[in-house]
Amino acid sequence: MKKVSLSVHKSNIERRERKQVRSEMTAAAKSMAREQDIVSYAIVGFDRSGNAFTAWDTGKIMPKWAFPGAIGRVLDFDTSTVEDDYVAPLHRTEWPK
Repeated sequence: MKKVSLSVHKSNIERRERKQVRSEMTAAAKSMAREQDIVSYAIVGFDRSGNAFTAWDTGKIMPKWAFPGAIGRVLDFDTSTVEDDYVAPLHRTEWPK
């Protein structure tokens, strides 16, 4: 039997997880765009270190100052019916700032 180092195994698992998240994100966006009359959007992604990345467009349906609050309110409502799936890491790779 071939030996596989734990770091290689961990890297493979993380790569598969990242690929799965990207696949789900693009499938959700394509489904919304295909099935709904989407004129405005916000996409927020976080990397493993907690850094945020965004892409958005107000679609000229609301002022820019109102957009973050509207997105937050939608998420407050939408996520209230979903069970939390957060899993704390076994160890921290970076200390909180």
